[in-house]
Amino acid sequence: MSPLVELLPYARDIGLHLILARQSGGAGRALFEPVVQRLRDLHTPGLILSGDRDEGQLIGSARPNRQPVDAVSW
Repeated sequence: MSPLVELLPYARDIGLHLILARQSGGAGRALFEPVVQRLRDLHTPGLILSGDRDEGQLIGSARPNRQPVDAVSW
């Protein structure tokens, strides 16, 4: 994915959409990978689902937390 690093600042202009999904375990360490670091530098929006709060701030000042399981009745 490293060739994408140079394109990320121009993503809107060139129509590039990037969806990055991963487990929350180890996400704090992944913040130092080049693509993820560049996304943070560009203040890209993100979504954090349920995870361990000890991973730290992943997007802005947001940290993951355990979310309750929502029971769906059909």
